Amino acid sequence: MSAQKFEFGHFVFDARRRVLLRRGSKVRLPNKALEALSLLLNQAGKPVSKEDMHEALWGDSFVDDANLTQTIYVLRKTLGNGTPGKTMIRTVPKLGYEFVEPVNEVAASPGRRFIGWPAALSAAMVTAGIFVLYSVAYAPPTGGAESLLPTAALKAYELGRTAWINPSSASASRAIVQFKQVVKLAPRNPLGYDGLSDANLLLAGQSSGKTRRRFLNEAESLAREALALDPNSSEAHASIAQVLAFQRNPDAQQEFERAVALNPKNALAHRWFGEYWLMHAKFNEAYLELARSNALQPPVPQDLFWLGVAQYYARHFVDAAASFRETLAAGGSDPEIGLHLALAYDAKGDAPAALRELDVLQRARRDSANIHVVRASVLATHHPAAALKEISAALRSTKTEPVSAMSVAIALARAGKIDEGRTWLREHRVQSDETSIFPRFDPRLAGLRLYSVRLPV
Repeated sequence: MSAQKFEFGHFVFDARRRVLLRRGSKVRLPNKALEALSLLLNQAGKPVSKEDMHEALWGDSFVDDANLTQTIYVLRKTLGNGTPGKTMIRTVPKLGYEFVEPVNEVAASPGRRFIGWPAALSAAMVTAGIFVLYSVAYAPPTGGAESLLPTAALKAYELGRTAWINPSSASASRAIVQFKQVVKLAPRNPLGYDGLSDANLLLAGQSSGKTRRRFLNEAESLAREALALDPNSSEAHASIAQVLAFQRNPDAQQEFERAVALNPKNALAHRWFGEYWLMHAKFNEAYLELARSNALQPPVPQDLFWLGVAQYYARHFVDAAASFRETLAAGGSDPEIGLHLALAYDAKGDAPAALRELDVLQRARRDSANIHVVRASVLATHHPAAALKEISAALRSTKTEPVSAMSVAIALARAGKIDEGRTWLREHRVQSDETSIFPRFDPRLAGLRLYSVRLPV
């Protein structure tokens, strides 16, 4: 899983928002330069081949090498020299480029677990139209193959899972070491291969090009080896389902169904199945599976948050508000939680509660642009003039932070300015963001005549 933010030199790069700050001020860069920077930072200290960069930035389109050279030139010119006075991006002869400046990865705050963001996804996964959510808590299912592991193998397996739940390349590599030990000590037990499959899939999600395909192929091969050892392993069926989901293979659903049927107490299988339904915008199904997972193991804030998201998009607004409140009570601190709580309050008809929640966020000076646009959408129906002032305040803030195009359009439409809302959607890139994770299915669109504009799933 990619880090949410990277700190280096005088810069901070927000990978989810694709925003680069220098000493707190936004630095404007072309989109391809931001995508290249994200790729290099995710592999900081390691060379990234030109082939992988071409594929991540331009896919199968034919693009001359000069385009990549120019993109790197723009980055180098913008970033300047690093420590000790050398370029931050080193050319690796006959291979590609490497980010050599020391980088501090800032992990996702409690309340976010997307790999990137459905927009919030990595570029390669956006292209594939898929996102993967990784649980940050692991509770082994009762009985099954684990009960057959010898003591040393069981310890290695638990150490591997402990490493695996920390979604980073380094942690995945440590997990692989432990899972290989499980295979060595218990070669006829499927769990070692199952763990190796999950770790390779995690690495695939952080890679691109040939490296991504190699990890993905390895993940599938290992999951199928686990299934060959035990066709009735719930864990193995869940792992192959995750691989198939990554590949957008419709057989994933059948494998998830098999996994939860074989072991209804497999919390991780239920969680992954719920996330699969989210990916396919089946929000009621996602709600049920995520709720089952949370009932089987003590949920962490991230689990509660995504349950709330499923409930919100399934139009269960009272339940969604309860889940978001529970997320905050459990220690979730990301401002996105408060924004969603405000949205849920508004959707269930409690505008005063929504405005109070936004006031709490505003006092904490968090995400001011999107606080303004959400407040605008809450005020718009009964106080259109006040809503338009909030929109103006949000747009002034876009000099330092991005603003949700969907929320702006919805606020304009709710305030009676339908044409302006449609124009905004046409002229601005509508993508998943912290106020509208699935733009096409945003509950706030109900009753608004904005549908003539094509929206992303």
